[in-house]
Amino acid sequence: MQIHEVVCMYVDLDNKLVVVKFSGGKDSTASLLYMLMNYRVDYVLYQHIPDNMLPEAKDYISSLADAIMDDTGKKFNLVILESEPMLKLMREKHKPFPTPKTLWCSYWLKIVPSKRWIKNIASKHGLAEEQVIVVVGVKKSDSRRRSELYKDKLIKADKIRTRFKGVSYGEKYYMFFPILNWTDKQVWNYIKKFPNTYKTLKHQYKSHYNITQCLVCPFHSRKYYESLPLKTLTKIHELLIDIEKMDHIMNFRMGYAFLQRHKRIVEDILNKHGLKVVDNG
Repeated sequence: MQIHEVVCMYVDLDNKLVVVKFSGGKDSTASLLYMLMNYRVDYVLYQHIPDNMLPEAKDYISSLADAIMDDTGKKFNLVILESEPMLKLMREKHKPFPTPKTLWCSYWLKIVPSKRWIKNIASKHGLAEEQVIVVVGVKKSDSRRRSELYKDKLIKADKIRTRFKGVSYGEKYYMFFPILNWTDKQVWNYIKKFPNTYKTLKHQYKSHYNITQCLVCPFHSRKYYESLPLKTLTKIHELLIDIEKMDHIMNFRMGYAFLQRHKRIVEDILNKHGLKVVDNG
């Protein structure tokens, strides 16, 4: 079965503003490629958290965008949207270390800034928010939660609930998931059709797994930490220490337990590499 047969769903983009959310991973890359080859793209939006992402991530995003434009022959407006620093927000608003049940970071540092930007860009073009379609590289095969949450490829944003207190993504704009029913294999097979893009993406995965991921995240596993360069792992350890020193951080029992667990894992890996960041004896 061909990829376009799997995905094919006509979406009327007349009088619509098309924004593709772009993380630089394989799924958002496949979604952007598909939109460029089958529809049109007005803006490509990458979101950056200054202190919780590596600064090199922005250079990678720009290089990947260049590769995509070279492969497709299509130009687009790449927007790098920066949030406020995560640790600054934690200190000023007395936020806990994030957990899957208290995932305030994704909401306040990703969703809120993007909602604000979408509203402003729609106004700039003289459009209502209902005329904006935000394209996201989500697959049902990623998790059971996603398969339950994303029932259709085109959904009004207020129908999708976030992990943060069940708050919705937005009120008025629409979200489109072009690769919703794809598998990982189908994603890679599609990207392989674009040689420069595939090469850039594979090199990044091989050297850093995913350089645009948050450094501090409650979902990181030991396997993920072990895949990182020591320089990045050391940076994560510094961030965890800075968070641990915040006056309010111990007031949140669950968050503090997550913080200590991640800190122990990172220190154990660093120690095994001969970087004695803590005495395990």
